[in-house]
Formats: sequence, structure tokens, C-alpha cells
Amino acid sequence: MKNLSRSFLLFVASVIVVFSLSSCIVVDNPVLVRVPFEELKGGAYYGGGLLFSPSDMSISHLGEGTLIAFQDLRMEWAPEEGSSIAERNYGYLYIKSIDGTGIEYEYLIYDSEGAIVKHVDSVFQPVSAGSQDLSSSSDADFFSGVSYHSAAGMQDPYISSGYLLTFRHEIPDAESSGPVSFRKVLFRVQQPPMVSSTRFPSGVIAVSNSIPRSLVINSSLLVQEPSAIENQIVFSKTSSLPNFSNGDYIFDTMKDSLRRVVSVNDSDPSKVTLETEEAFVEEALGTLILNIEGDVSEIIEKFGTESDRSFAESVTTNLITKEWEVSIVDDDEMKAAIMNKLVLDANISLDFHLSWNKFSSNGTLRFPAKVSSILEIVGKEGFETENTKKVAEPEVSISVCGIPVKVSIPIEIFYGLETQIESIDLQFGPEIEVYPKFHYEVEAKIDFHGPHGKSYTRGSIDHNSTFVDKIDFDGSPEIEGKFGFKFFPGVTIACVLRPEMEIPMGFSAKVNQSKAELDFETEGHIMIKLDLLFYKHTFAKTKVFSQTRNIYSKEF
Repeated sequence: MKNLSRSFLLFVASVIVVFSLSSCIVVDNPVLVRVPFEELKGGAYYGGGLLFSPSDMSISHLGEGTLIAFQDLRMEWAPEEGSSIAERNYGYLYIKSIDGTGIEYEYLIYDSEGAIVKHVDSVFQPVSAGSQDLSSSSDADFFSGVSYHSAAGMQDPYISSGYLLTFRHEIPDAESSGPVSFRKVLFRVQQPPMVSSTRFPSGVIAVSNSIPRSLVINSSLLVQEPSAIENQIVFSKTSSLPNFSNGDYIFDTMKDSLRRVVSVNDSDPSKVTLETEEAFVEEALGTLILNIEGDVSEIIEKFGTESDRSFAESVTTNLITKEWEVSIVDDDEMKAAIMNKLVLDANISLDFHLSWNKFSSNGTLRFPAKVSSILEIVGKEGFETENTKKVAEPEVSISVCGIPVKVSIPIEIFYGLETQIESIDLQFGPEIEVYPKFHYEVEAKIDFHGPHGKSYTRGSIDHNSTFVDKIDFDGSPEIEGKFGFKFFPGVTIACVLRPEMEIPMGFSAKVNQSKAELDFETEGHIMIKLDLLFYKHTFAKTKVFSQTRNIYSKEF
């Protein structure tokens, strides 16, 4: 009996100890992270709002399953320095349900180092009538950076039949004499609603930040037709074409400009013609931040649209791979040609920040190329000739989270030769790999002295080469001349910024009865164009590298 009592007491004591220990253990509820922190750091973010249209979900950004990434910026403004980012948080908002009564969503916020500072699994925010009301977001559980409100009565009929999720976008009072703190929440659609296959229905990337509210459209997401008239944009009528209204903003990616619609002509059964006027990104979106890095295929994979990704899967990672022959002379006594091969790519790393009174951007642009340019001459008489002609203009237009970015590289070939020949069979030229690199920094702002800007550029080039040098001749040949390529790579970002490069790469050849020589000559120039509401300027072309080097010499 004593043993039984002792066993019972030991059992009770064990239960008490286990219970006491378990009460001291805190089990964290695991957070389902829908977007990793690193994924939020790149791409594009902008101001404005997103549309929910329950009567036509085909034009809605918002619906069950929409995932919206955002940057929550705490800004500071001072009269002389302008605005700057004092604190930057990243996050996302996931829509669980939405209708005319309100929106239920989950949201998560990271600090600038990637630590989770807040996560709310579910909150219901009722719709507010009329214009945006951010005061209703002061509830502790609401995300205070957004307002969900009715769009009834708004000027654009495409918008007025629905509801808007508008993101906070404060502007400081420029008359203030001291520092001012304010807040901006920039966004992008990370994932479309479950009922949609596209993040940008009818090519609409956002509802404008401007008043009155208008659509902001990327023309590359629609079927645009060429137009020789500067102020005209023409679209083919397709099922995805939006109902355009006066005041809508359009990124015209054919002409690399932002336009505002002033009239709509849809009388033609096959197309819609828009008359437009000049507009600016600051007017449409308020603020735009863009950060990308990698070759073109990597950027498309991370941030491109569904059609961009389909295109990237169907081509190589190179912008161009091309072989062609340039005939110089072709007759019975003499044949001369340059056999060319070119493999060209682009690698881009850039940061871009545009707001109402300040712009800054810096980037590094690389255009690695493999070039083979072989001079072939077979014949018995001399000749003299020179020419320059365009041979290609590879171009890739992509949409980084809806914002247009275009990489274009016009290419020219040039040659000029003087020869005196009795009899020769020659194949002579380089197979060369070149690695030109350009770096730029540019900024513009408004301060006490008015609008002004400045830029800084630098560059470098590396290369390695091999040669083709079959040379058989009789008599005393004299061949002297130059041949090579000129590249004009440029990157246009959001129809606002275009760093444009010029890279002539020439080969200077001399062949006579005692020696054959080949020199490599190249230069790199960069010019920067800015097209801002408060500052339009083209910074002068600057030489950032120059090189002349003998890369081949052989005595007979």
C-alpha cells in the first residue's frame, strides 16, 4: 500500500512538473510568407491606385487572390536639400475578399533589413464613399497606407463604375521654412486575381495619382500600330483594348514618350485613333522607383509581363546573333569582301528614383560582344573604296512591373580600303571579344536656385583576340585601310531617361611584301537625355574611354 501511495504521488508530481514546464514554452505561430524580402527589393514601384470593377472583372486589378507589393517610405523635405528617404519598409497586401461593401486583406511589413515588423492575417476595411479617406485607416489593425473607396462620380467612366484602392502619397508644403516629414506608399501588382491571367488588364498598369483620376496605360501591352503623326497614337481594336477617355495617360513605347489623351476617334471598325499631348510621369504616377540588375533575359524572368516571358523563352539570351557578307568588289579579275559575325548581349544594373521635385539615377551598362571581321581578297588588280551602312538594329522592349524599359542597339559597318595588287589570295582579320562598360550618375532637382541637374560618367573596355592570317601573293602588294563596326546602344527607362552610348570599333590594316599589321582602335562615348516635368536637358556627349593598340604584327 505504501508503494502504491508513493507511485501515485510520483505520478502527480511528474504531471505538475510537465505542466509547469510546458506553460513556460512559447510556440510561435509560423507566418506564411507570400513574398520573400529579397524579391521585394528589385523591380518597379509607383504611386496611384488600383481598380476593382465588379460589373466587369476583365478590367479589374483587384479580386480574390490579388497580391500587391509595396514600399512604405517615410520622407523628409528641407528647402535646400529637397526630399530624401528617411526610412524604407517593404511589404505586401494579399486580398482575401473584395466587394462593394469593403475589402478583407492580409498584410506583412518588413523593415529595411528584412525583419518582419508586423503581420496581420486578416482585417476587413469597409468601403468609404466618394474620394479617398485615409483617416479611416487609423484603426490599429488596418494598413494605414491605403484607402478603399467608391469611384462613383469620377470623370473617367471606365473608373467611375467601380472602386479604388488608393495608396497614400503625401506632398510636403514647399512654402515651409523648415524640415517636413511626410509619407508615400508605392506599389505594384505582384500577382493578379484568381479570375485573371494578367496583372495589367487592358494594358492598364494603374489608376493615376493625379486629379482627376485617369488610367495609366503601357502601349506595349496592347496592339499598337505605327503612326507618322507625332501627336497621334493608333491601336488595333482587340478584345483587350480599354475604353479610352480624355485625360488618360499612355506610355507610347514606339516614340518613347508619355502622352495624355485629348480626343478619341473610334469610328474606324478596325482601329482607335487617339490625339494626344505631352505629359510627364510625375503627373501620372507621382513617384516612380525602379531597380533592376542582370542581363535582359534575367530581368524579363524576374519582372517582365507574361508575354515578355513567353518571348524570352523562345529566343537566346543574346540580343543579336548575326552573320553576313559585305561585298566590296565582285568582278572577273577581283573579288573582295568582309565576312562578319556578331554576337551581342546587354547587361544592365540601374537604380532610378523620380518624384515631384527630384530625380536621381545611377547605373552600369555592359554590352559584351564577340566580333569576327575577316577581310577576303582574291584577284589581280587594285581598287579603292569606302562605305558606311546600317546592318542591324536589335531592340528589346520589356515591362518592368508594368513600366516600359527599352534596350536598342543600332549597328553600322564601315570600311575604306586602298590597294595595289599584282596577284593575291588573302584572308586577314580578327576574331575578338570585347567588354565595354559604361557607368553614369545623374540627378536633377528644384531648390532655391530653381531647377538644375548634373551628371557624371566613366567607362572602360577590355578585349582578347585571335586571328585569321592566310596571305599568299606575287609581286609587291600594298593594302591599307580601315574596317569595323559602330554600335549605338541606348536604354530608355519609363520614357524619362535615356543613357545613349556610341562605340566605334575599327581595325586598321596594313599589308605589304614585308609585313602585315593590324591595329585595334576604339572609343566609348555616353550622352544622357532627361525628360522631366521640371527639367528637360541633354547632357553633352562625353568620351569615357579610348584605346589604340597593335594586336597583330607579322614579318614575311
